[in-house]
Amino acid sequence: VPGGSVTVALSGNGVDPGALTMSPTTGDFGMIGTGQVSSDLTFTVLNSGDVTSRPLASSLAGTDAAAFAVGSDGCSGATLAPGASCAVAVHFSPTALGMRAATLTVAGTPGGGAVAALSGSGVTPASIGFSPTPYDFSVVDAGSDSAAQTFTLTNGGDIATGAIGTTVAGDSTQFTVVSDGCNGVTLPPGGTCDVVVEFSPQSYGHFGLTLGATATP
Repeated sequence: VPGGSVTVALSGNGVDPGALTMSPTTGDFGMIGTGQVSSDLTFTVLNSGDVTSRPLASSLAGTDAAAFAVGSDGCSGATLAPGASCAVAVHFSPTALGMRAATLTVAGTPGGGAVAALSGSGVTPASIGFSPTPYDFSVVDAGSDSAAQTFTLTNGGDIATGAIGTTVAGDSTQFTVVSDGCNGVTLPPGGTCDVVVEFSPQSYGHFGLTLGATATP
């Protein structure tokens, strides 16, 4: 046959395409006071396929996406070789009360998209106040002690306080803190602690003291 014949041997390897997975796939920030910022949650993206991904892009989506923010992003713009990973850290900063939800997506082609569901609740921040306030010990003889008065500190918020620090300012030598059950403690929602004070004037005159307490949150 004029021309003869020719054959070409063809071969190839089928591999798994770039396949992105997210861990964890959910992130619950719990209850965070409005106007406050949660700690970051870190989400790790792994390329479990056999080929390198294209450059990745991270995004937050959903009706409540504005309540969440990316704190650090080691994925956007990165390419992941097979078995390689990157991480995205997200925090929750609610501005209103109520449950909030969004999604974190890290996507690349090839590789598809890896998704984590985010959730958290905006609640009333920890809020502390003393009672009674103000208080007048009235007239006490110099060199004597008044009856002890208990001042109760209450957390009126929906989350626990941080460690409480108590302070006194003013004519502190004319008053005596008999006991302090608040300094260094944390108060749960609705929790209370007491500071007991006496007026112990050392001389004649009008004296004043400010009893304070701080906590973060």
